[in-house]
Order: sequence, then C-alpha cells, then structure tokens
Amino acid sequence: MDGSTVWIISCDPDTRRLISLNLNRRGFQIQEFLSQGERPSSEGGPQLIIRDAGLLDEPDWEAIGALRRLPSTKEMPLILLLADAPAASRLAPFQPVRWFEKLLAIDALLLVAREELGEQRSG
Repeated sequence: MDGSTVWIISCDPDTRRLISLNLNRRGFQIQEFLSQGERPSSEGGPQLIIRDAGLLDEPDWEAIGALRRLPSTKEMPLILLLADAPAASRLAPFQPVRWFEKLLAIDALLLVAREELGEQRSG
C-alpha cells in the first residue's frame, strides 16, 4: 500500500479509535481530529475524509459544507457517518462517496475506503 492519508473527524474518541486502528493496520496513514477546527491549515490534504456527523443538526451540516469549500478538501472523497438516514437532497451538496448509518459496519467502511483510494483488497 502507498500509505494514503485518511482524515478521521469525530467528536467521539471511540469512533475515531475504531476506524483509525482498522485503517492503520491496513497501511493507511491516519490523522485523527476531534473537530474540523483541529485539522492542519496547510494546503496539503488527505486522500480520503471520514466525517462523523453525529445527529446532523444545522451546525453539523454547516461544518460539512465548510469542509467542502476548502481548496485542499473540496474534491477529496468524503465518507459520512450519520446517526439517521438523511434525505438525498440534504446529502447532494456535499457529494459524499458513501454514507453509513451508525452503528458502524467497519468492514463495509474499509471496503469503500480501499475502493476510493484505489487499493487492492487485502485481508
């Protein structure tokens, strides 16, 4: 694997740790953030973003929109972790490659991460 960088943004330390451990074991470089405000301000971005959006109240939607407006993350594949199934019209502006409803199916998340990063299945 080429060590592609994945950002995991979640206020839940257990969620961050679970995803981080599983992706790191498969050769991905992980950067964990409690919130989007913690992410690096440099121009370089990740190859994939996993964003735990929690309950999807208006501040969550605004934060996801802000992430998509940044030049370094605007075009990056985005996977959303959501508490409830959203309306398709609500997701459309953010163009996630996939969304998962919590409780998280880690194998499904890993499959999408590998597909988006162009990695071979490993196991």
